[in-house]
Amino acid sequence: MERLRALVFQHVDNEHLGYMAPALENEGVDIHVINFSRMPDDLKIKYYPVETVDMLIVLGGPMGVNNSTNEYPSKEVELATIKRAIFEARVPTFGVCLGSQLIAKALGAEVYQNKKYGKRIKEIGYYGVPLTKTGFKDPIFSGLDSPLSVLQWHGDAFELPKGAKRLATSLNCTNQAFVYNQDGALAYGVLFHTEFTPEMVRQQIINDREWIHDVEDPRDDVNEEFIIECADKNASLMEKETRIIVRNWVNMVRARTLTKVI
Repeated sequence: MERLRALVFQHVDNEHLGYMAPALENEGVDIHVINFSRMPDDLKIKYYPVETVDMLIVLGGPMGVNNSTNEYPSKEVELATIKRAIFEARVPTFGVCLGSQLIAKALGAEVYQNKKYGKRIKEIGYYGVPLTKTGFKDPIFSGLDSPLSVLQWHGDAFELPKGAKRLATSLNCTNQAFVYNQDGALAYGVLFHTEFTPEMVRQQIINDREWIHDVEDPRDDVNEEFIIECADKNASLMEKETRIIVRNWVNMVRARTLTKVI
């Protein structure tokens, strides 16, 4: 089986591939990670040469798509690379949390602070996320039950990009996952996480402690101990879900690669 090549955009040390790393390796994927937090702020290139890889994976991070380039120096090169991957190189692209927001933005959709009835909504912790009818049929979630059990860690949301299909939703955030599959392009965005290990969750709480407790209503404050308890309890399920999603993803990418060769 010919090995595939993945380019991974990482934004901060703690939000790495997690359970995705061994899952990708087991599926025959070589991983090249660009960790923007360890790079100089003055990025000189316009985009990365995605033509040399078989897939692009964009991970999460504490920054926002609407942050200035001073706050988020790699934003423009990432957006340019994502657009090139989707529209020119036709490289399958997969985004998680911030990554999904970047893909949505690259597809022309708005990214904004998540609100409901005028109230700011942060989703932090473990939630059930129902699949839509389209999501049930989509190959990315084949072999998984609905609702998905996932980790949420976001305050922003996005419009459904034009031409994309909604795959998952929730009461507090309409667009939880989407697929864009047109004219040879393939891109998935998932706002939630399954790849976080319990160790990553513990560190995330430390890193984001001020942000997770910055709530308008004290009743919305998070319980750190409960999140950690859920992380330990759900570890095997998160690993299983990640393994299945990665297998489905790689199978799609490999099928497209074989078609190109033929």
